[in-house]
Amino acid sequence: MSNYYELLGISRNATQDEIKRAYKKAALKHHPDRNPNNKESAEAKFKQVGKAYQVLSDTQKRQTYDQFGEEGISQMGGGGGFDANFDPFDLLRQFGGAGGVGGVGANIFGNMFNQQQSEKQQKVKADPVQKVVNVELKNLYNGQRSSFIFQKKIKCKKCDGLGVKDKRLIRHCTLCNGTGKIAHIKRMGPMTTQTIKTCYQCNGRGTYSDYNDKCRECKGEKIVANPTKIDYYIKPGMSNGDKIIMRGQGNWEGDCLESGDLYIVLNELKSKSSFIREGENLLYTMKINLVDALTGFTFYIKHMDDRFLKIVSGDIIIPQQSMKIMGEGMRKKSDSLDYGDLIIKFLIVFPEKISDERKKYLKKILPSPKKQIWDIEPSDDDVVDEIVLDYLNNEDVRNNSSYHSSTSRTTSNDNISNSNNTGNNNDINNAQLNEDDELFNQPVNCQTQ
Repeated sequence: MSNYYELLGISRNATQDEIKRAYKKAALKHHPDRNPNNKESAEAKFKQVGKAYQVLSDTQKRQTYDQFGEEGISQMGGGGGFDANFDPFDLLRQFGGAGGVGGVGANIFGNMFNQQQSEKQQKVKADPVQKVVNVELKNLYNGQRSSFIFQKKIKCKKCDGLGVKDKRLIRHCTLCNGTGKIAHIKRMGPMTTQTIKTCYQCNGRGTYSDYNDKCRECKGEKIVANPTKIDYYIKPGMSNGDKIIMRGQGNWEGDCLESGDLYIVLNELKSKSSFIREGENLLYTMKINLVDALTGFTFYIKHMDDRFLKIVSGDIIIPQQSMKIMGEGMRKKSDSLDYGDLIIKFLIVFPEKISDERKKYLKKILPSPKKQIWDIEPSDDDVVDEIVLDYLNNEDVRNNSSYHSSTSRTTSNDNISNSNNTGNNNDINNAQLNEDDELFNQPVNCQTQ
């Protein structure tokens, strides 16, 4: 059973003013927004504190509680016990505190001039701000530590966020009665319209000060810009649009208790490498010649972590065929050790011309196609027109959307060739490959996609 006096940290002889001050202090201390790492237990405590104030601030309930405890409050009839619709957050709003927006004259403490506040809200934390940072695919694969200079808005130290030289120089705005809003009524014949505008005297703050009384450091704005170095870490496997949350590293706003959070949003740049990300997988386009497609080949890929993958293929590769290397894609989750796959799409480059003599050899070497039942041959009586094929020009390609879309998706890797021809590779900066180099892995077997 809770002791309401101990919850509020007061004695059993405390006055109503002491109860009110103790409640506000305890409610702000246990507010869930101020305890992001322990929200559930903080909210439970916050509700208990509100319940304690609900009882001790009422003279009749307090006398019953002093005599019979919580059980006596529960047995009070006629609606005199605990309120079933009691909202501790709404209660704090009535104090102009962190629960939200209070009603008219809700600040029961009064302000420094003992005047009522209307519809004023004191937020526990300022609103978060976002900073977009550009990042390349390679850094999303490997992870990256980086930093930037952020013009952080902090509370002016000279005036302690008041905006004036001395708090006694702050004046309550009588034009809007401290609400920061004024109503503008306009009559047009029998009709009346009302619009709510920001008070021009206090600029929506509810209070104002003379120009000569404003703080010289912040010019009455309560905040100053402070260049701050923000260090952050991009975990391997993070994606475009992911957020890195820096708690309390955002801006401070006037009358807030704490600075807001800073959200670092990742913006993936267009890849400059031969790799393209597709979810957890990486796509890589490889051009090979017809001989290699038929007889097999060996080639190397320099991965984004500077490892070399030696890939040996002895199978026949058909045009547009895709194969995969398991576990060489992106990290599946930033806190996981599992990786997606590296998918290699092969584009076969055919020779532009073949001599008649070589055509004869090819016909002897390559297997002859089997005649299918749907193959047709005209009879001697049929009329046969001999047609010559023409090449498509650029205009034809633009007009043929299907052809254009299929060609536009291919990625050029002209500088990549297999070791059977030149032994050079653009991805490894045309360096001569050494089979004994420790950078080389064992040959990787491709699997048909």
